[in-house]
Amino acid sequence: MIIAVEGLIGASKSTNSKGLVDAGVCDKYIPEPVQENPYLEEYYKDPYSTSFKIQCFLLNARYKSFQKAQWESLANPDIKIVADRSFYGDYSFARVQRDEGFMSELDFNTYQDFHLTYQMSLLFPELIIYLRLTPEQALERISQRARGCESGIKMSYLQDLHVAYEDLMQELSVKTQVVIIDAYRSRDDVLQDCIKAVNETYTKMKEHRVRGRFAGYMGSFV
Repeated sequence: MIIAVEGLIGASKSTNSKGLVDAGVCDKYIPEPVQENPYLEEYYKDPYSTSFKIQCFLLNARYKSFQKAQWESLANPDIKIVADRSFYGDYSFARVQRDEGFMSELDFNTYQDFHLTYQMSLLFPELIIYLRLTPEQALERISQRARGCESGIKMSYLQDLHVAYEDLMQELSVKTQVVIIDAYRSRDDVLQDCIKAVNETYTKMKEHRVRGRFAGYMGSFV
């Protein structure tokens, strides 16, 4: 079983993904490919020249991690693997790069072609947990944790990302299980809801032993 945890920047995706493993609910954690991202610092300084490069790097990294998780899950249906963001969530960020003017239409179309090609060999996660924050709540969280590389994030970016994520969750909800959790609450309450979502989905899977379908192209949301 593969679980993807999605949400705006500041939604505590990593905290809750790791929390699922620490609680013994999930067996393995796939971190977001941030530490090994060679474009991150450059992107926050100059998104116009870096947006396409960083999205291609992240798309490829997420594809490889999800492909590996998929084969592990197929080999052992009882294993539960949780990922901090997913291959599918990556599309929302690329869309915002285009909408904010950081990525040209030509580069965005090229990214879409890459995304479509990769999708054809992936299954949907059995569960997507969407930790929902408003853009205002996300900006408050970002300010509180004061990470240097995030200091330049603007409200307009978070607003566009929020719209892209809401659209994505609606699209994915007809293809796999999507559970929306209010992330603007105590850490314990949010984690307990995540645990409940995983346990309930896993129980249904064991009863029916139904795997996800191969992914079809989700569309451009434009």
